[in-house]
Amino acid sequence: MRSEAQTAALGGGATWRVIMLVVMGLLGAAVLIALIVTLGNANRQRDRALELQAHSYDVMILARTLSGTIAQSEASLGRYVISGDKRLGQLYFDEWLLAGTQIDRLDRITNDNPEQQPRVDRLRTAYDSRGRELSLTALSTSYGKNGQALARYYQARKSPTLAEINTTLDTLIARERALLDDRTATALGSVERSSWVAGVLAVFGVLIVLGAILLGWFTIRAVGDRAVAQADAELERERADELTAAVATATAELRVQEAKLRQIQKMEAVGQLTGGIAHDFNNMLAVVLGGLELARRSVAADPLAARRHIDSATEGANRAAALTRRLLAFSREDSLKAETIDAAALVAGMSDLLDRTLGDAIMIIVRDDAAGGCVRADRVQLENAVLNLAVNARDAMNGRGMLTVATGTTTLAAEQVGRCAAGDYVTITVRDDGCGMAPDVAERVFEPFFTTKEVGKGTGLGLSQIFALVQQLHGEVGIVSAPGEGTTVTLYLPAPPLWAHPLCRPFRS
Repeated sequence: MRSEAQTAALGGGATWRVIMLVVMGLLGAAVLIALIVTLGNANRQRDRALELQAHSYDVMILARTLSGTIAQSEASLGRYVISGDKRLGQLYFDEWLLAGTQIDRLDRITNDNPEQQPRVDRLRTAYDSRGRELSLTALSTSYGKNGQALARYYQARKSPTLAEINTTLDTLIARERALLDDRTATALGSVERSSWVAGVLAVFGVLIVLGAILLGWFTIRAVGDRAVAQADAELERERADELTAAVATATAELRVQEAKLRQIQKMEAVGQLTGGIAHDFNNMLAVVLGGLELARRSVAADPLAARRHIDSATEGANRAAALTRRLLAFSREDSLKAETIDAAALVAGMSDLLDRTLGDAIMIIVRDDAAGGCVRADRVQLENAVLNLAVNARDAMNGRGMLTVATGTTTLAAEQVGRCAAGDYVTITVRDDGCGMAPDVAERVFEPFFTTKEVGKGTGLGLSQIFALVQQLHGEVGIVSAPGEGTTVTLYLPAPPLWAHPLCRPFRS
């Protein structure tokens, strides 16, 4: 039989085993609870870190996309200025509006960061200023002032607003990248602290097999989640780098294509100009050489006829010299030798020249409704303008038809015709009954080097030189044309004040 001392010892051992079991159970439960709480906090911090990283990547990608959109819009504007194609102008406008919506989205996604908001505000201000600069270039192109539009476009390329946009975007991206690095470092530190706590708990869990197994499982899971998070972050970073490289490559390719297009158009314009000038000079030299040959043949038999032939040759030479002067005036914008001119007298004095130039198959009607109205202009250039309009009318009528040259007066309100100022104007109208023009052709007739004639049959500078002359005189040009209904071109030239030129007669329309 067991003694009371042995029984008491066995009972005491069982009690200690129970106590140890309870203690181990409590320790296991404490370890398990502490491990769950630690891992839950680590998961929440990881999810928050991933969310903040995704937000930073969204900001950087959107900023890079905005930079690419602005670059594409300005490239479209450059092609529009060069080609005058309104579809390119619409493409520039749509892309510029898209850039504005991207700025709005950038403002929304950075609204939670007070440090980034001033940069977005500066970006929006620079975007608005840049839009006003580019709109002037687009407006000049829409009005056919391609030379002025091209100058404004290249001037806008050096504008400080473009540098402000690029600098602000780079600063915004750099700050977002630094913020991303800080957030990543904070997340990694939090994960490291959580891992340390989990390791301490694992030491206590070794005393309990189940606790050790559970602790090991949760530790492996935490490590795996951290590796997945790092892999995802690396993948997002690689995607951002790929997008940046793609934007840079597309921008470089666009600039190369733009340079090639500009060179092609330049060579085409030079070829067209050379062919047209060669054609015009060939015609004028034919008149000079023919007149001299006829004069040589008749100098002995008929001196009067020889004089007429010499006069014709002289007139051809003078027309060649006038063409040279027009080219110089167009290329160097020579100043006008202004004088007071009676418009009706100028047109009447050109009647013989128009008859000889246009030929017998053209019936010329000269009408004076100007009532002595005068203009301040360069006589030679104004005569060349009228002659140019008459020659274009002859070509439109295929050398046969009726041409009307009329002078008149009118009073216009502000911007009633083009962008003219309000006041009194003397008009010179050249009307033909030729083939007329479609609206899309009529819109481009004043563009330099634009011509509907065959290659080598015209320079494309005649009407553009007339437009430049009238603009120098602060006047306007009106054109009315339709296919099969002829063309009417009207020069609106400001009438000088009566007190400055008392020989001119006052008028009111």
